[in-house]
Amino acid sequence: MESLDENIVKSLTLNHLMPGTILHGEPCSKTRTGVIVSLGNGVKGYVSRNHLPPRLRDDMSRIKKGFRIVVMACQQNSHLLILNAHPDVLALSKPEKRSSFESIGIGDIIACTVKSITKKGAVNFIPERNGGNERGSLITARAESSMLSGKLEDYDVNSTHECRVIDFRMVERELIVATNKSLLTCKLLTMHDATAGDLVTAYVKAIKPKGIEVKVANKWHGFIPLIHVSDKPFTSLEKRFSIKQPLECRILNVDIERGSFLLTAKPSLVKNSGNIINSYSSENVGTIATGMVVSIKEGGGLVFEFFGGVRGFMMAREAVRLGEISIGISVQVRIVNVEPEESRMLVAVADMTLTNDSVIYRAKPVSNIEDSALTYFAKVVGSSKIGIGEKMREKVDVIVKIGKKKEKTWVASELMSDNLDPPFSTLSDCIRENAKLSRVAVLGQAGGMLKVTCKRFLIGWLETHPRIVRFEDLEEGSLVCGTVSQRHGNQGYFVELAGGSALVGLAPISNIGNGKIAESELQIGQTVVGRVSKLNKEKCQFSLDLRSEVCTPKENEFDWWKFGSDLVESALDEINWFRENNSRELDMPKIGDWMEMTVAQAMHDIVMVESIENKNLKGFIRLASLVDRGFKKGQKVYAVVIDISFPSCELQLYLPERVSSQGADKKKRSEEFRNELLLKDLEYDAHIVLVKRDYVVAVTCSTDSSLPSIAILPSRYHPNDYLRTTNDVRFKCGEFVKVRVVATAEQVLICRATSDIASHLEGNLKRKKTKLQSLSSVKRLKPFVVYTAKVIGEWRHCGENACSVELDAGDGSLGRLHASELSSEYLVEGQQPVKEFLRKNTGKQVNIKVIGIGKIKEKVMMKGGRLGNKQHEVTLVRRVAECTLRPEKISNVRRKQSILGYKQSYDISSVVPVFVRSTGHAGVVRVEASPIFHGVIRKQNLDDRKLKVNPTDEQSALIDLDFEPGEMILARVIGISKARKDRCLELSVVETTKIFEPGHCVTGRVISTTRSPSAIILELSNGQRALLPPTGITGYYKEALSLVEKCLVNEIYQLKLLRFDKNSGRWIAATETRYDGTDCKERSDEAYSPLIVDDSPLKEGTVLNAFISSVSNGTFFAELGPGVVGRISKQK
Repeated sequence: MESLDENIVKSLTLNHLMPGTILHGEPCSKTRTGVIVSLGNGVKGYVSRNHLPPRLRDDMSRIKKGFRIVVMACQQNSHLLILNAHPDVLALSKPEKRSSFESIGIGDIIACTVKSITKKGAVNFIPERNGGNERGSLITARAESSMLSGKLEDYDVNSTHECRVIDFRMVERELIVATNKSLLTCKLLTMHDATAGDLVTAYVKAIKPKGIEVKVANKWHGFIPLIHVSDKPFTSLEKRFSIKQPLECRILNVDIERGSFLLTAKPSLVKNSGNIINSYSSENVGTIATGMVVSIKEGGGLVFEFFGGVRGFMMAREAVRLGEISIGISVQVRIVNVEPEESRMLVAVADMTLTNDSVIYRAKPVSNIEDSALTYFAKVVGSSKIGIGEKMREKVDVIVKIGKKKEKTWVASELMSDNLDPPFSTLSDCIRENAKLSRVAVLGQAGGMLKVTCKRFLIGWLETHPRIVRFEDLEEGSLVCGTVSQRHGNQGYFVELAGGSALVGLAPISNIGNGKIAESELQIGQTVVGRVSKLNKEKCQFSLDLRSEVCTPKENEFDWWKFGSDLVESALDEINWFRENNSRELDMPKIGDWMEMTVAQAMHDIVMVESIENKNLKGFIRLASLVDRGFKKGQKVYAVVIDISFPSCELQLYLPERVSSQGADKKKRSEEFRNELLLKDLEYDAHIVLVKRDYVVAVTCSTDSSLPSIAILPSRYHPNDYLRTTNDVRFKCGEFVKVRVVATAEQVLICRATSDIASHLEGNLKRKKTKLQSLSSVKRLKPFVVYTAKVIGEWRHCGENACSVELDAGDGSLGRLHASELSSEYLVEGQQPVKEFLRKNTGKQVNIKVIGIGKIKEKVMMKGGRLGNKQHEVTLVRRVAECTLRPEKISNVRRKQSILGYKQSYDISSVVPVFVRSTGHAGVVRVEASPIFHGVIRKQNLDDRKLKVNPTDEQSALIDLDFEPGEMILARVIGISKARKDRCLELSVVETTKIFEPGHCVTGRVISTTRSPSAIILELSNGQRALLPPTGITGYYKEALSLVEKCLVNEIYQLKLLRFDKNSGRWIAATETRYDGTDCKERSDEAYSPLIVDDSPLKEGTVLNAFISSVSNGTFFAELGPGVVGRISKQK
């Protein structure tokens, strides 16, 4: 640095100056763009406005005295001289001030205050880096007019705007900023901002034989190799692309030194919905990503390339699932393992359902399958596609809640529905986010993910049949349910069993078909019920017979239509679920609902309509005949919904030939007619209006003025039936058939066609008699003898009961094992002994001892006899063997009922284990100690585990938590009813006392409310009653009456006893919060009234708030406190 002495300045010439020389300049004159300064000895120089200190740039009138200047550039023997007066540039000994901008970098978004606006429309800012103080910051910012968003009038002086730094001006110490929205959100401002896998828009610059040269952001060079141009090979790139054509690309690699990008334009990689893999990170394990095959090894293994040069290897045994593969194919894979130190990655096929005709693929069983539940709750988080190249299949991404864990997985489109024709045409934008799936079943594990399904028929089978956990649970001749997973050449179809075991059985072509289909075909993902025909225990292989006639439960062979009605109910449930969870969030009608519509457009045989109430609900009516009915635009019609299409939410409706405006009255008569159809076992005429491969929609031909009812007939009476098209359905649209109602499903009737019934009526009576004879000739079990019995499931006779287990001792013998007779390892308080026992032993043989013989009566519906084909009720009496598994009883050799049988008596205050029979009873919990002794636990006798204070409103009723059916409770006997036909125990979970004292805190259950006087009557745990008046609830009397009216019967409250009223025999009480005064809050509308327990503090002349509790003969009764009442005469 050089500073000229004053003596030298007197003889200064331009040749004396050097870059870095600091001088003192005196202002001579000012121009619009800068100031002319005198350096001495007549030498003058020019300082540009941009090179002045920031405080002087916008107001050069403040320049009145000299200032220091540094020479930036000069040349000997010439007039070239560049000067700068910026303080940061003058600080020559501190280069860091010139190289940094107060830690602001390119790409940062900062707040700037408008300082001035130039004539050309550029805006000068001051960054608010130091609180907006212009003296505290020596950095300025500038935005050209092309980089501004909105109008120039929006940039008033001193207004603040959000700006993004896009460049620096080092000499001027100025930031180049922009407020344009496209630049504010742009990720790529410099090469350093670019990351492999980022999306960019490139413009074609040149087309070469080896690829396409492009320009990125109009300043960087890019290249797309020929293999990355498209998923399909092109013979001529010139025909497909043109110069300056924009292309959506992803960055494969970044070359910062050369300033260029390697890009891909393959749609499978550009539109990739999975993760972007651009590093060897262990965090990527388990994620799904799309990679491209770049090498095929001799052994069959594949090498995949992702972004940033990252590669992964797929084993040959996994690669065979892809079938024929070639270099350049994009495949969605799952990251199985990553070794960051070795830069290695192992991948597998992401599609769990992807198979090859020549390879048998088996999933893995669920870990800890014995401890896993049958179904789980799931939440929809979106939909996407998965597959190879452009052959993508749709799936629904879900989060399954397994215990306390949340597993992320997906449901393939073919596993969403039991129907051959699912209710959706595409899953894209079909289901709203966060839609809830109340039941999903796990099939197995594949690629580290759970393979799940939400097929309702399959889940219903799992819940009503023994679960197949392992190969040993299979029995030859037993029925199993599963889904068709793949077809293997000409051998047949492989069926994956439901339940999480991942067992796969082969169904040969010869064992498929029902004789009505020309070819033995099934659909991948189709739900089937098969009978195990062969078992190879050495190889753990089994075969299935899928012929419909042999895959019907033997005990229900006369209910040949049961599968058909179950499939119809499943289809209706699916439509209702999609209707409630449609992505457009429309309030859609159900099938069978009548709607008032207006004609939008009338065509030859179709009328387009829209709802009057909601214009977004649109649909069409297909006219039954080609006769023109003269529909006009805007005309109102009354039609019934017969089908809904998703995701378009388009309705298909049926319009009766006779249209009346009295739709509401007709709808009511239609419901009465539908109930009449169900009650009368008669035949009715119906008109087919819609034919699908899964069901047929018909309308009943009403004989009166009522609206016709919607009848649904199964197209398939067995899930194994496969119909290629609707032409294979036995009914045709427009046909008239006779139907018989078998059930109702909300707005519709589930029916059977008489023509279908006729082929099965013959021999029905004979099968009924055979079954009745078999029930009466079962093996006679003897008491106090040990037998081997098979565990069937929960007790389902005379109503389901979660407290007992149904056993089969062979030859039709029926056994019952009550929860109280299980071994001690299952009898744990708070657990469900029966459920735990069934989880471990369903389908297994156990040793039991008969401790008694009982009888049950069952009512069944049958046909035949004097009534012909009409159904009538028959009562059957069956012997039931009462069994035990308790070791001390099995080993006891004494044959006495009093020792081995159920307990016949109980003592007051004794603690006994009881089991919850069912939930939902008002005010009580129904339990049973044994099949001969049941009991009740009233809510006020529950403990703190089931009675919780409402965390959101402590003054409200307590929250009583439900028990699970079959749950074991240790309860104390407080009362016994020994009636011969109704032996009942009164039980309590908490310690109860017969004597209460004033001040005791007790639990009470609301049993009634009174209006005059207003009060709440509660029952206490010792059986006494308590009176809770409005003044005992709150100190704000204006809202007391509303609190009394909101109180519901059987709600639980914590009370403080005040005193006992001998006249009424009841306690006077107050709520706990009222007694403690914790309900007192500062309010402007009403003063808080303190609790008055008795009349001792009352004095003449005292002013108090009161609650009018009742009025009688012109006299008002004012309640001052609980039980403290005053009288106000009419005159006063």
